[in-house]
Amino acid sequence: MQTKRVMRTLPALMISLSISLSFAVSNSQAQSIIGALADDGPTETIELTVSPAASPSPAFKYRLTVLPHQTISGNAASTYMRSLAEGGLRSPLKRISDKFGLESHSWYDSQQFKDVAPEKILEASAEFDDYVREYLARATMQRDCDFDLGMEDLQGERAIGFSLSFEQETRSMSRVLGLQTRAAIIEGRFADAVALMRMNYQLAQNVAQTPALVAGLIGIAEVGITNHGMEQLIAAEGSPNMYWALTELPRPIIDLRRAMRLEMQWGERLIPELAEAQQEHTDQEWNSLLNKISGRFADGMLFAQVQNGPSGVAERKPVPQDAMMATALGLASYRSAKKRLIAGGETKDNVEAMSVSEVLMKDAARELTRISDFAEKEIYLPYPQSANRLDRVEDFLIGEEKRNSPGAIFASMILPAAIQVRRAQLRVDRNICALRAIEALRMHVAETGVLPSSLDEINIVPVPDNPATGKPFRYRLKDGAAVLDLPRDGLNLYWKRYVIRLR
Repeated sequence: MQTKRVMRTLPALMISLSISLSFAVSNSQAQSIIGALADDGPTETIELTVSPAASPSPAFKYRLTVLPHQTISGNAASTYMRSLAEGGLRSPLKRISDKFGLESHSWYDSQQFKDVAPEKILEASAEFDDYVREYLARATMQRDCDFDLGMEDLQGERAIGFSLSFEQETRSMSRVLGLQTRAAIIEGRFADAVALMRMNYQLAQNVAQTPALVAGLIGIAEVGITNHGMEQLIAAEGSPNMYWALTELPRPIIDLRRAMRLEMQWGERLIPELAEAQQEHTDQEWNSLLNKISGRFADGMLFAQVQNGPSGVAERKPVPQDAMMATALGLASYRSAKKRLIAGGETKDNVEAMSVSEVLMKDAARELTRISDFAEKEIYLPYPQSANRLDRVEDFLIGEEKRNSPGAIFASMILPAAIQVRRAQLRVDRNICALRAIEALRMHVAETGVLPSSLDEINIVPVPDNPATGKPFRYRLKDGAAVLDLPRDGLNLYWKRYVIRLR
C-alpha cells in the first residue's frame, strides 16, 4: 500500500517544484516591471518659473480630450500598427540619427530637453511632422481602439509567452509626441502643444485598453512623458492656464480594472487544470490532470523565456526542469496541504482517503483563491484607504510563502507586480493633481498679484487634494518661492517636490 501511494504521488511532486520555480521566474519578471516604474528616481525636484495666468475664456478653450461628436469612424489600433508597418516612424528616426549621431538618441527623453539646444529640437521635431499628422493625429480622433489580441482566451504556456511587442513600440510614438510638444512650446505655439499632449494622453489610454498589467504600465509611462510636457508648458512665458483642461481628464487616467481582474486569475490561466480541482474525479483522473501539468513542466514550456531569435523575431525558448528535485518539496507540501484542507472544513477521514494528487490539487486551488481574493479586494479600494492595507498584503504574502503553501507561491507570481502597478497608477494621477494645484496657484496670482501663504487662501477654484492621502498637498513659502511637496506617503511613492517662482 505504501509503495502504491508513493507511485501515485510522483506526478503530483512535479507540480510542487513547478510552482516553486514559477515563483522564481515570475518574481524576476515582477522586478523588471517594478524597475520600469522608477524612471524618475527615488526623489525628484522640479523648479518652475511661471507667469500668472487666469482661466481661459471660454473655460475649455483648450482641451486634452476629444469630444464625442469630433471623433471619426475607425480603429486607432490599426492606424498605430500601420504607422510601423509602413515605416512612418523608422524613416525620420534614421534621418535624425544619421545627421546628429548617438547624441540624438537621448532627445526623446523629455527630462533631457533642458540640455539640448533649441535649434536641434526644432530641426529634429520637423522630421516627424508628416508622421504625426498622417498617423497619430488620425488615431487620436478614431472612435474605437481594439488591438484584438484575445488576451482573455489565452491559457497555459500561451498565457506566459505572449509578447506585447507592439505596445512597447508605442513608447517611441509617445517620445516623438513629447519632442514635438517641446518644439511647439519653444516656438510659442501653445495650441499645437496642447493638441500634441492630447494625442499623447489618448495614446496612453488606448494602449492601456489591452487587459494586461504590462500594457497598463506602458500607458502609465506614456502619461508620465505627457505630464513632463505639461510641466514645460506651465513654465513657458505667457502660456495658457490648463486647470480646467487637466480637470476634465478621466480619473484615474489609466483604468487598470479590466487588466487587474484578468491578471488576478493568473494561476488558473497558467495552469487551467486548477479550475477542475473543485470538481470530483477518480484517482486516475486526478493523476491525468497532474500529468498534463507535469508534461509542460518537464519540457520547460511553463518556464519558456521570450528571446529574440536569429531573425530578430521574439521566440519562446523552453527551459527544461529536473523533475527529481520535486520529491522533497512535494512530500513537505503534501503534509501541510492535508492540514490546510482539514482546517478549511474537510473531515480528516475524507482527506486521508484522498490520493496525494487530489490533496495537492485541491489545496493549491483553494489557497490560490483565498490569498488572491485577500489581496484583490484591497486593490479596488480608494487610494487613501488602500495605502497601508496593501503594505499588509505584502507582509501577508511573505508569511504565506513560509507556510510551504503551493497556492501562496502561485499567488506570489502576480500579486507583487499587481501592487506595484497600482502604485504606478497612483503616481501619475498624483502628478496630474499637483499640476492642477500649480495652475490654481497661477490663477490666484493673476487675481491677487501674490503667491498665497497657504492653499486655503485660494478661492478662485478648488485646489485638488493629494489622491494618495485624501488630504491637501503639503505647501509652504520659502525664500519667495512656493514649494509643493508630494511626499513618500500613500502606497510608498517616491518623493517629488515642485519649487515654483514667479517671473
